Amino acid sequence: MSATFHILLALDPGAPSADAFVAIEVLLRGQPDTEVHGVFVEDDNLVRYSSLPFAQELVFTSGTIEQISVTQVERQLRARGERVRATFEVGVRALQVAHKFTIARGDVLSELRHSATQADLLIVARCRRDLTHRTWLGATVTSLIDNPPASLLFVQEPWATGASVLVISIDDAHPEAHVTRLGELFARVQGLPLHELDFVSGTGTAGMFAGEPSLQMDNLLRACRRLNVRLLVLPDTPTVRAQLDLAALIDQLPASVLLVRV
Repeated sequence: MSATFHILLALDPGAPSADAFVAIEVLLRGQPDTEVHGVFVEDDNLVRYSSLPFAQELVFTSGTIEQISVTQVERQLRARGERVRATFEVGVRALQVAHKFTIARGDVLSELRHSATQADLLIVARCRRDLTHRTWLGATVTSLIDNPPASLLFVQEPWATGASVLVISIDDAHPEAHVTRLGELFARVQGLPLHELDFVSGTGTAGMFAGEPSLQMDNLLRACRRLNVRLLVLPDTPTVRAQLDLAALIDQLPASVLLVRV
């Protein structure tokens, strides 16, 4: 990792970017030398679809189906990009953090992976509850879990849901202290209790799975709900990936999830 901590913020016009900036503010307490790179991807698939003769769109406000053209889609993407840029600028100015902003064009997942190759952390903010606001990121977000280009923070809507931080530790995560420190940072800055749970033994301050041979998916979900977790922090290790369906975990949890590369 370089001296400067690089955060890539994937910007979606329907996602709760204000919640993502709360998370960035917490991270700045532990790493003041940080640069935030905001990226908005104009989905090339939408442009290609709009060029087809039968292309239509459902207008949520009226419930009607209308024809759509390449010109309309291009205009909408440019307008969204500028709205996202303005929102991003407001957020980073408030944090007084070094930053840059990019509008890319292409396949969303591929462009995010490419942009994150030099990042230490990729933050994705999501709208889970309002389908009218689930734009391109809603469809591709969990696909980033497979071979992620950086540590991943999935910020659920709203960030303030939940009232504790849960850190999962595991024997094969050698820089395990780094995972715990991140959990401690979020708990301290947000004024939340910190719970720890050993993945293998099922023991720890969360203390509810003693005697389990390993922590299973349903146990972890139950722990998060019982502890009213705001943020789940876990190491990205082969053991974790073998035991947990991470995409399903993120979809089912109301909590935000920080997957830390170790």
